[in-house]
Amino acid sequence: MLNAAITHSGKFSLQVNQAASAAQWERLQGSAPENPFFTAEYALARQRLGEIPLMLELGAELCLAFLRRGRVTSGLEITSLPFSPSDAFLSGLVDFCKDRRIYETELNTFASRALRIAALPREIERRARTEFVIDLTVPASQWKIGETHRRHIRRAEKSGVSVRRVRTEALKDHLSMCAHSLSRRKERGEIVASVGDSPEFSEVLLQGVGELFQVIQGDAVLSSILVLRSRTGAYYHSAGTSKEGMELGASHFLVHSVARTLQEESVEIFNLGGAAIDSPGLRAFKSRFGAVAVETEAVRAVLCGAVHRRFVEALHAMKNIGSRR
Repeated sequence: MLNAAITHSGKFSLQVNQAASAAQWERLQGSAPENPFFTAEYALARQRLGEIPLMLELGAELCLAFLRRGRVTSGLEITSLPFSPSDAFLSGLVDFCKDRRIYETELNTFASRALRIAALPREIERRARTEFVIDLTVPASQWKIGETHRRHIRRAEKSGVSVRRVRTEALKDHLSMCAHSLSRRKERGEIVASVGDSPEFSEVLLQGVGELFQVIQGDAVLSSILVLRSRTGAYYHSAGTSKEGMELGASHFLVHSVARTLQEESVEIFNLGGAAIDSPGLRAFKSRFGAVAVETEAVRAVLCGAVHRRFVEALHAMKNIGSRR
């Protein structure tokens, strides 16, 4: 998949390889076949954005990371931790980051199972995360959907809307729907990040790991979800709904329709993604589809050596001084 190899074997025996073997991919995907972030297609999408996919391995612990190289320093992200990392794994990770002068490291848990991350040196941020998962091996008739959600679904069904499956040709509509939803959340006082024209959206669609499901009425798109797929799982990457769609219950109808479609295609897990503690509306929306809460956490830390850390911090300070003039 890649043209060159980065290898590293530090004193804690953490193996870091850019040229991952077929056996490593099979092990990684086999450890959590429901996780789309462990697919080669997802890794290729990130690679096309300029990041370097790396396999990190220590004994039975194996995960995928992405290296971002800048002019002065680099960053490392583990998008989805498949295990609670051992002390030896974390020590090896610190050793690797020092050796490669990687300033900031992120340990994320998108589509991960419930886990905790031990304390790291020089943590910038530690966040509790909750994701909401629908077990599609349970018959749809037994899903514990909230009564309000059921009313919204029935309202949309009676309005005559339909669901289409599309890819990059409908990305503009998806971004527009996301902007509508983020605007409403911001008006409610929630802290939200702008979606913008994110190149990741386009790449996951182009590489086939992502697919758009959209509620339409006539020529109008009312709601949209970007879903990432793996062998047996699906992940709610991003979504949005227009004001008109909200009035019709389009977002509730769409999530329910996607879940039913995935179940018909033998998908076992539909992960509705996360919702922060300060987003009560989003937490309620996702949980009331009968989804089970999965508690994890995410950490950002500065793991490079002291000399490189002081160098980067000095550059940041100089930049901040210059911006105030």
